[in-house]
Amino acid sequence: EIQTLPEWLCNISGLDLIPEHIQILELYQVYTHLKKQSAEPFESFTKWGQIAIQDFNMLDYALADSKALYTQLQDIKTIEHWSLNQSPLSPRQEQYIQFMNEFYSLYLAYTQSLKNKKIGYLGFIAREASTKALSITTPIGVIAGQILSKAELKTLQSANTQQNLMWYWDLDGYYMNSNIHESGRIFRSLFKRYPNWKPKEWSNNLTENNKEITTVAVPGTLGQALHAAEIIQKWTRSGIAAESIAIILPHESMVLPLLRSLSGQAVNLSLGFPLRLTFAYACIQQLFQMQWSMGKSQQGIRMDALISLIHNPLFKSYLNRIGQPAETLLKSIKKQGSFVLTKEWICSQFKNTETQNLLLPGGLPLDYLKILKNWMQSCSNAQQDLESHALEELKIQLELLERTLSEYQSEMPWNSFKLYTDRFLQHLKIPLQGEPVRGIQILGLLES
Repeated sequence: EIQTLPEWLCNISGLDLIPEHIQILELYQVYTHLKKQSAEPFESFTKWGQIAIQDFNMLDYALADSKALYTQLQDIKTIEHWSLNQSPLSPRQEQYIQFMNEFYSLYLAYTQSLKNKKIGYLGFIAREASTKALSITTPIGVIAGQILSKAELKTLQSANTQQNLMWYWDLDGYYMNSNIHESGRIFRSLFKRYPNWKPKEWSNNLTENNKEITTVAVPGTLGQALHAAEIIQKWTRSGIAAESIAIILPHESMVLPLLRSLSGQAVNLSLGFPLRLTFAYACIQQLFQMQWSMGKSQQGIRMDALISLIHNPLFKSYLNRIGQPAETLLKSIKKQGSFVLTKEWICSQFKNTETQNLLLPGGLPLDYLKILKNWMQSCSNAQQDLESHALEELKIQLELLERTLSEYQSEMPWNSFKLYTDRFLQHLKIPLQGEPVRGIQILGLLES
């Protein structure tokens, strides 16, 4: 059985890992329960709530004393505002110190709430696992090459007292045998504390194996992708097996031009493609922006926003498919001469009910998500390749978003929704897969 370290810690702690976008909603529930009527709206809360979650995560990973930490932090902030002439603090200073005072109680209430629900974030799960009495009946091999936190080390140390762990380190003697190499410093310190975890010998691939390194200066990521494809085509034509070639990309934006340049070659892509770089993501964000703007002004759709949406390849292909040519609509928009397009004008130009529902205000975000999902379903059958993958991934994520809002924030307003979805969607990646034992391997820096 193969498990990641977080999966193993989840099994030990008895807690399920919750994604980041739900962590902030759970914290807001606890926060509003503590503050009652004086609680901030979600929009302003999320600006510091996300930072609080990161702090809680680091605190738990380090097994820090939360009470001592937040008491000292409160004292530091009080001293910063202390005045030698003993002039009273301003209401804003008083409010800030009170704000700092509440972090410890918020941390306690949040972690207790998560524990009651048998869920947690990574740091909290690691802390809980470190407190459990382990019962290990099968050997454990640990494939490691990462820096481990205090909580993770404590759990592994407990496992080591019951049996000898088998450690497999991804480390090279070039870094480990010399004190001047910063890259090996943390691991050298670790092996001093846990000498039985130290391997008997290091590999010396960096110094003993012959290498040929050639550098080529090519401006821009597009140029680099095209040049890499040219080199690879020369290699494969000369008889070099595709399975012996790997490409490490410094940025995901190089994936598309590289794949197009390598068309016809078998490839295995082990890094995900960012959803934010697809036309489907841009289209959804434009629709959300229009809904937010209309909810704010109640006047209509800005002309430039609608023109930008129509130029989006996904929306343009949809219009052409339902018999409303994009070019005809663009001419009508430019002729009418008003910067803001009224709801009546939109209805007169877009005869299709589905399009009217998509463009005109759809009430609360939760209501609009239902309209959007139906529209995406009609689009997905007409798309191919990467955009098809992007649409499928977006549909899955929007369904998840709809369920999450139904449970936590069914009446979330558009300004909060836009802030929330920006953070929720912008880091997502489309899982693109190939055959791991065939073809050219394309990796990101992390996968390498």
